[in-house]
Amino acid sequence: MVVIIQKKYTIIIVSIAIVLLLIYWVYHSLNEPEIWVGESNEGWVVHYEYTYGSKDTWEITIFWRGEGDVTLHEAEYVRSGSSGSFNNTRELNYEFSSGFSSVFSSDSSREFLTRAGAASHEEEYTFYLNWSNDEGTYEDEIKLKPRTRYFIPFH
Repeated sequence: MVVIIQKKYTIIIVSIAIVLLLIYWVYHSLNEPEIWVGESNEGWVVHYEYTYGSKDTWEITIFWRGEGDVTLHEAEYVRSGSSGSFNNTRELNYEFSSGFSSVFSSDSSREFLTRAGAASHEEEYTFYLNWSNDEGTYEDEIKLKPRTRYFIPFH
């Protein structure tokens, strides 16, 4: 009888510990900066999210979800809102400087770091992508919107 009661208490204590850990994990995730996501009708997806290595460093990930190979010639990040606006591709790392060109295959992505600072709900974030494929050259405008994450890995 004593063994059954001990097993019952052990199961209860482990269950409570797991629930508390999950609650803390969600709480931790909700207090981290949101990920900002946008996508175009053509197949481009952009993520703008905080990196955990350095203060005020954010990562921009550009995904190509369309069909076939395409070449990205220019990516321009525009941040505007209550504090005015700026339009400066040079704040992104060197790969976005003049002469930038990157080939994307279906379901491929590239990451770039920026020190543009934390995203704010009072501002609007837009990416302009100039790209081409065998059929021609195109420009897409991608507006980013915040997305809450509930389970962010611990860093």
